[in-house]
Amino acid sequence: MVPPPASCQQLLADANLTPLYEPPAVLDRWAAAAESLQGAAGMIQTARANAKNLGPLLDGEAPAAGTA
Repeated sequence: MVPPPASCQQLLADANLTPLYEPPAVLDRWAAAAESLQGAAGMIQTARANAKNLGPLLDGEAPAAGTA
């Protein structure tokens, strides 16, 4: 999966505009963010499927019993 263009631009800016001694720390932060998103992929897919099946909730509406 290719990240959004804005994220790619931000990564390049962060890597190119940091002092010479800081790029490893900057890239470590980006790697940690990517790993976090990959780790949450299953949960995100489940939430997406639930949203498709249940539709949007109205303000103050609770999910149907057994679906939350």
